Amino acid sequence: MEIRSRASLDLPEDAVVFAFFHEKRRLSPACFASLAAILKAEERAVLWLQFANRFSRDNLLAAMVEAGVAGERVRFSTPAASRAERMARLAAADVALDSFPHNGTTMIAEALQLGLPVVSMRTDAFWGRMTESLLDTLGLDELTVSDDAGYVDLAVSLARDAEKRQALSRKILGKVAGSSVFDPAFFARNLESAYGQMMMRARAGLPPEDIDPPPPVARTN
Repeated sequence: MEIRSRASLDLPEDAVVFAFFHEKRRLSPACFASLAAILKAEERAVLWLQFANRFSRDNLLAAMVEAGVAGERVRFSTPAASRAERMARLAAADVALDSFPHNGTTMIAEALQLGLPVVSMRTDAFWGRMTESLLDTLGLDELTVSDDAGYVDLAVSLARDAEKRQALSRKILGKVAGSSVFDPAFFARNLESAYGQMMMRARAGLPPEDIDPPPPVARTN
């Protein structure tokens, strides 16, 4: 996979880069407040977003400045044209920040595949627990918090500790490599098994019931 340099992405080499590659509709007021709090708490950090709309960029930048964050600490890119390009960009970041109350599952899944530490907050709604489910399945529950203050604290602690980020990156890559979470062939077999169980029950005239697919197992190849 090609990895884009920070210089080619207009990112400072000596900064801690927080990537927030979610749709702008997922940037809730509470999430925005937490992002601003992170930047104010850690002066070496920059926030990196992908917004195509110039007005959205201008409005967000103005809001950040009003919140007390210098404008140069918020960087924008247009959305990547392909998954490969998005991954190449994401690899230039230090930490991936999840959105809330609606999680950004695609970006978080891609960040984990790159070994990038993530910060996520669980909420009460179904769409606010998707990242928690993924992290819990991988054995990375330490990356999920339960409130705004915890979200900010975890992000700031990662920004201030390069060794912790590196250790987490190694742990994440090991968890991803040893899990079937990102194995589409395993998922397909599970789904086929569930369909088969449904069909056999229907043929036997049995009523519908919950079907439990086999649990994820470590890859063998």
